[in-house]
Amino acid sequence: MNTLVHIDSFGSSKKLLQQWPEKHQTKQTASAEEGSFGGDDLKPLADDHHSIPGYHFHHYAIKTKNIFNALKFYSLLGMEEKVRFKTGAARAAWIEGVGVRLELIEVPEFMAPEGRAADLSADANVAVLGLNHAALDVTAAARACLLREQREGEKEEDRNENGAAVSRKRGEAGAEIWAFLRALNAKSEAAFQKSVRLAIRPYRQMIMNEVFDIAFISDPDGTLIELLFHVATLEHEMLPDW
Repeated sequence: MNTLVHIDSFGSSKKLLQQWPEKHQTKQTASAEEGSFGGDDLKPLADDHHSIPGYHFHHYAIKTKNIFNALKFYSLLGMEEKVRFKTGAARAAWIEGVGVRLELIEVPEFMAPEGRAADLSADANVAVLGLNHAALDVTAAARACLLREQREGEKEEDRNENGAAVSRKRGEAGAEIWAFLRALNAKSEAAFQKSVRLAIRPYRQMIMNEVFDIAFISDPDGTLIELLFHVATLEHEMLPDW
């Protein structure tokens, strides 16, 4: 059986810091200092002299209050459990699917905070720094969900999360992403008797010449997950917004 070596997420980072040159250590209360990343002075490397080949993203980590609820939720998004292990006092698992690997870390009960993670979809938290959300391209799946609804006798006009017909106005999302949300919620209720939380209702957004319908859901602990449906690519050239 393979043994996974993992840094204790709940332990001290002193040993790690001792191996890192002091000039590169950053205090939490300090702002960007000379020699560290900060400001808008972006200078691309002129050559490959400083390139470091041979690495790639391995995983992102999400802390959870109940790892079994988290495993159930992410299974709805096509992710499968690969390995369970302990990291310090915490139970953890790697899950994989849809082109990504996640590490779920359960905060031990004696350390677990009350309630959920900060609601990053709320206006009050719009300025919170750091990792904000993960994003899934659901274009193909959303089209399939809408086609299935139509084959099963649903009318073709747009419908909201309750199945009621709605008239779409400028800037509002189309039928496909609503169909995906309904299918995802139905899958969750059938499998686990739990509804999927819609954090931000679908809306339409242009990014350069690409048009997307976008919605946000959240996992059981409040982690935001963006869902993108690619509507169209405009032929005319667009200028950057900034």
